[in-house]
Amino acid sequence: MTTPTVAGLEVRQGIPEALRGEAAQLYAGVFAAKYQALIGDGPQAVRIIAASLCLSQAFAAFCQGRLVGLAGYNRPNSHFLCLRASVLIREFGLLLGLWRYFLHVCQRKRLPRQELLIDGIVVAEDWRGRGLGSLLIERLAYLGQLQGRVGLRLGVVDTNPRARQLYERLGFALLETRYYRLLKGWIPFTALQVMRLPLPPLAGIRAPAPQSRRVLAIHGRLVRRLRPCAKVVVWSPPRSV
Repeated sequence: MTTPTVAGLEVRQGIPEALRGEAAQLYAGVFAAKYQALIGDGPQAVRIIAASLCLSQAFAAFCQGRLVGLAGYNRPNSHFLCLRASVLIREFGLLLGLWRYFLHVCQRKRLPRQELLIDGIVVAEDWRGRGLGSLLIERLAYLGQLQGRVGLRLGVVDTNPRARQLYERLGFALLETRYYRLLKGWIPFTALQVMRLPLPPLAGIRAPAPQSRRVLAIHGRLVRRLRPCAKVVVWSPPRSV
C-alpha cells in the first residue's frame, strides 16, 4: 500500500531492510529514554533497537527517499519492537541480559484481538507540526478497519503529559492507568496511561473476535470520506500533529 500525499511525501506500509539502521536512529531519538533501563543509551541502544524492529509492522513516511516518520503497530503474537533475550544477553552478558529481558516482559500486556495497538509514532524534528503524525495515525486507523478492529490503542507514560493531551485532541480517551511501582528505579516512569480511539466498521468486514462484539459509539471526529474505487468510513484527524 502506497499513499501519495502533498509536497512529494508518501506513506508506505513496511520499512525497507536497507533502512533498518535509519529507522532505529529515528525511533531511538524519541523512545530510547523510555527503554534506557532495558537497552542502555547511545550507540548500544540504537544497535539493540535495530536488531529488535519488525519492519513489516509499520507505516513509513518518505520525502525524496529520506525516512521522515514511522508508526509501528503490534499484532497479537508479534511486536514492532520485540526485545529478544539473545540480543540483550549479547549486549549485557547472561545475568544482566536475562534480568533486563525479565523487566521487558513484565511491562508487556496481552492485547485484545479486537484492537490494533500502536507501538510508537515518530516524526523527524523538521517535519513536526506539519500533519505527518496525523497522517500516520489515519493509516493505522484504516488498517485497523480493514482487519476488522474496533479500536486503536496506545500507551503514554506518565512522564509525558503533553503526549496525552495531544492524543486527546485527536480523539483518544483514557482507558486505564497501569502502575509499575515494583520496577521503580529500573524504568523512567511509574505508570502507563492506556488510551483508545474507537473505529467504525467497514461493510462486509467482521471483527476477529471469537464472539460478536457491539461496536462502540463512533467518536465525533470519525467522519465519512471518499477513497478510490470505494466509499468507506475512515478516521480524519481534527488537528495537525
